[in-house]
Amino acid sequence: MMKWIYGRLLVPGGLLLLFWWVSLAGLARFPTLHNDEVSILAAGYKLFQHGVYGVDMYAGWHGREAIYLEIMPLMPWLQGLGSRLWGVGVWQMRLLPVMCGLLTLALAFALGRRLGGWLAGILAMLLLLAWQWSPGGAEFFGSGIALVDLVRIGRYDILAAPLSLGIMLTWLAARRTNRTGFYLPCGLLIGLAGLAHLYGLFWLAVVVVWWLVERVGWGTAVSWRQMGLLFLGCLVGMAVWLILAATHWTAFRAQFGFHQTRFDLSNPLFYVNSIKTEGQRYFLGLRQPGTSARLGFWLVIVGLPLSLIWLGRRVVRQHDRQAFWLLVPCLLLPVLFALLVEKKQFAYLLLVLPLWAVMMAWWWAQVAQSARWKGWAVAGLVALLVLEGIMAWRQLHVTAVSHTPPAPFFARLAEMTPDGRILGPQTYWLAYPRRTYRSFVLSVVLANPEDNQTLSSAMTAVDPDVVLINPTVLAWLAAGQQEEQFWRFMADHQAQLVGELPAYDGGMVQIYQLR
Repeated sequence: MMKWIYGRLLVPGGLLLLFWWVSLAGLARFPTLHNDEVSILAAGYKLFQHGVYGVDMYAGWHGREAIYLEIMPLMPWLQGLGSRLWGVGVWQMRLLPVMCGLLTLALAFALGRRLGGWLAGILAMLLLLAWQWSPGGAEFFGSGIALVDLVRIGRYDILAAPLSLGIMLTWLAARRTNRTGFYLPCGLLIGLAGLAHLYGLFWLAVVVVWWLVERVGWGTAVSWRQMGLLFLGCLVGMAVWLILAATHWTAFRAQFGFHQTRFDLSNPLFYVNSIKTEGQRYFLGLRQPGTSARLGFWLVIVGLPLSLIWLGRRVVRQHDRQAFWLLVPCLLLPVLFALLVEKKQFAYLLLVLPLWAVMMAWWWAQVAQSARWKGWAVAGLVALLVLEGIMAWRQLHVTAVSHTPPAPFFARLAEMTPDGRILGPQTYWLAYPRRTYRSFVLSVVLANPEDNQTLSSAMTAVDPDVVLINPTVLAWLAAGQQEEQFWRFMADHQAQLVGELPAYDGGMVQIYQLR
């Protein structure tokens, strides 16, 4: 008996260790730092170091140094806690997303096992580990495997994956046991999904559809009290952010309103254009060579629709409520993305990707157990999937080790930089978490023609003592036709070149001291 239990635990445990090994390899080297990663960490760092939830590198821009409301706060808070526990650095910053990836795999196994047995749970893990959506080799997607790539970026997107699975598991437990006590944590997880990512609140639409169909179509009552507890849990999960937004309403409108063009919901053309461009979100690499020979591509184009049809037939023919509960988010969430989310970012799909993996795994497990020859066919398909995944992991590893580690660069840059207020690229904040640092983003956004601001006057408002310039900054200034203003400001302040350093991501960083 014990050997049987150990055997059942050994395979999912081994897959978790495999994911850990693949994810940690070259984690700090690749992908190149994303600006959002540093902003998220900086906000959490200030909260846990100084008790203020703000970002100093944006000081003066709608109060961001005192309260940071541009993005949902759960990831900044967690990153701030992480910085307190294991310090500041690229590797440390990306450790939390990898941990979220581990949790996603474990919960996918749990959900797959709950729906279709042990085999379905294992297949769900394998799909998340090896399903190559894109060809790989892109700037931020080295392997092309969604979960493997997206845990390497310290953004908030990854939080949506384990929270979605947790919502499904608690809802299943609530309906299976009919215990009222499960509805409050289910709602709390939906609130946390919204606290992690605004579009996590799409789960409320899923819950409403579940409730309506069960109450009206099947006559299985979900009581008002139970639904009230679920919405109360959601409100509790969102409460801190709602209070922050309400008590800093002017700052909230200015910061969150910066993205208001993404929410032009009163314009009918908004929905038309959003649906027309939705294909861009899936990042399939249609125009890249070799795409048609990739199994992962065909799993999206053919396998995913077939698994949805299989699940729908199971609902209609067998009146399988568990299949219905899974089918609703698998269909409704991507529809809401297509209708309401103008920004076609692949990472947003983490809200539904793990559920698709579980759905397909459940289908494969049922097929494999229906006849011996079908079992061999599924085994062959899984073998091809794993082989493609291994090649993708290798591609990722080769790409990662070819990049220069950033930690020595940041340490040397900090040593070379004179005292005073520093103005530089956003990502270079990692070299100066304890010093006064301002981002070039601040100077550019403050240079607002509507307010009669120029780059020169904006930089005067920032009042830097040290300016860091790299090729990215120069290209940015050139694109905005602001080079002349910038160098005039530098000349007016008697800028003196005091050091140069090769950057970890290419090019040369120049350090100027101003008078």
